[in-house]
Amino acid sequence: MAVFPLPDDRGSLTAAEVVAVPAGPERDKAIDNWCVSIWNAFRDSHQAVAGLLRELDYGHEEKYKVKCM
Repeated sequence: MAVFPLPDDRGSLTAAEVVAVPAGPERDKAIDNWCVSIWNAFRDSHQAVAGLLRELDYGHEEKYKVKCM
């Protein structure tokens, strides 16, 4: 199992804030923003995440290109 260090700043949005948005397009947008926030917070782990995806995908790494935002 991969273990990633938790950054002090874990993003500008919380899951509670996201689910507080009414279901529909606005929540979909909030989910996208949350994902970007988390990905940016874990920027020091990007390469390790990409490596784990390659390892778990057993050679189909083209399927999961990790995009740094």
